[in-house]
Amino acid sequence: MPITDHKNYPFSFYMIDIKKIDPSPYQHRKYFDENSLKELGASILLDGLIEPIVVRPQKKDRFQLIAGERRLRAIKDYTDMTIIQAKIAEVDDLQA
Repeated sequence: MPITDHKNYPFSFYMIDIKKIDPSPYQHRKYFDENSLKELGASILLDGLIEPIVVRPQKKDRFQLIAGERRLRAIKDYTDMTIIQAKIAEVDDLQA
């Protein structure tokens, strides 16, 4: 039996311009350790992005981040990457 039933949360994978991703207003974490982000950025450059971020579509070709803020910050601040692999989830505010 699967641990999670994905039928209620359809998603697909895309490469998205990081400039089109907005932070979530529901992000609980307020502090991000810069050394940790720098190490994560180096790891992503070396090994690639192992787990894609999760976003949901917004208006005007924009996306809202659901999961992966540390990964997105590390890529924006400590790599020269301009696109990121993301799962696009069709979820509402309650599910996000």
